[in-house]
Amino acid sequence: MSKNRFIKSLGAAGRGLKLAFKTEHNFRLQILLALVVMVLAFYFPLKNWEIILVVLLVAAVLVMELLNTALEYFTDLLKPRLHHYVSMI
Repeated sequence: MSKNRFIKSLGAAGRGLKLAFKTEHNFRLQILLALVVMVLAFYFPLKNWEIILVVLLVAAVLVMELLNTALEYFTDLLKPRLHHYVSMI
């Protein structure tokens, strides 16, 4: 992968995160809670591996929220009307 292509990829990812932050209430709430958890993780006397685990778990929650948002947008493209199956996925 070339340097320019990588930079463009990072820009696209940044725009996607910005869009999710602007449009998704749950993502904003999870970002706020992630910041609180990170501050508390460094405040309490945790071992290094425990801090790493907290960081990985926080990242996993945020990634899963972004995947959920992407799937919701995709299902809206396939079936624009609200359908009870979409809420079950």
